[in-house]
Amino acid sequence: MCSSDLPPPDVVMPTDQPPVVVADGVIRRAVCVALTNTEDGQNPCPGTDVDQQTVVSWMPDRQVTVMLNNDCNRAEIERKIREANKGMTITDLLTIGWSSHGTRKVDENGDEADGYDEGLVLWNEIWWDDDVWSFICSLNPCRLELIPTDTCHSEGNWRVVDGKRVFIYSNEKYEQAEFNLNDEIRRGSNEWQGMIIQFAGCREESYSYGDTTGGTWTQMLDGTKTAGISRKAWFDKTKAKMPSNQEPMFSTYNCSAEFINGEALR
Repeated sequence: MCSSDLPPPDVVMPTDQPPVVVADGVIRRAVCVALTNTEDGQNPCPGTDVDQQTVVSWMPDRQVTVMLNNDCNRAEIERKIREANKGMTITDLLTIGWSSHGTRKVDENGDEADGYDEGLVLWNEIWWDDDVWSFICSLNPCRLELIPTDTCHSEGNWRVVDGKRVFIYSNEKYEQAEFNLNDEIRRGSNEWQGMIIQFAGCREESYSYGDTTGGTWTQMLDGTKTAGISRKAWFDKTKAKMPSNQEPMFSTYNCSAEFINGEALR
């Protein structure tokens, strides 16, 4: 997310909430990640903590793990998401809310249609989209909501769309790229049997904006959310209100119509 250099406000983030037994038997858990800066202090991103406080407020009946700043290294994020995913099946729901900087670099292995890899800026490293997708493929299949992903280049950071591609290269291409052939086949063949819906704050090549009051995308979603609204209706209603310099993207992977049109966060 692009924002000013103003310091973030004092926001008290909630601790992990206890699990809630839901009468319909569906496990519902969430992980919310916010980075207001990086370890070196050179990448302020004020308002991201406000965003995730907002996201938590949408899920009063949910077990929610909140991660902020120095908690947000790759190993710890993967551990917390795995914990939330533990024991889940395709009927269960895992929500990930994310607010931070996003970045991109020239693609190094030829698997990106636009020629760029996108990444999530963590506390002391960047989690590149190839690695994010490999991690998702290691989770128990479930219904995964990426609501919202409020970062620059957010359409591409999670590889939801790219995960559907089948990659075909010559032997020379494989040798030149120096990447693992099995990993590429796995990512391109829809091996993960879960479903994903992503509310991306902007296009793959574009930017998300915000300030100390939060990200434009997240706060707009907060203003349009109503009880019982479906995922697709909520996205469309909010997108229609967004400023012209930021176009959110609705991405799906392996989704049923029931999941797309079902009640958001439920």
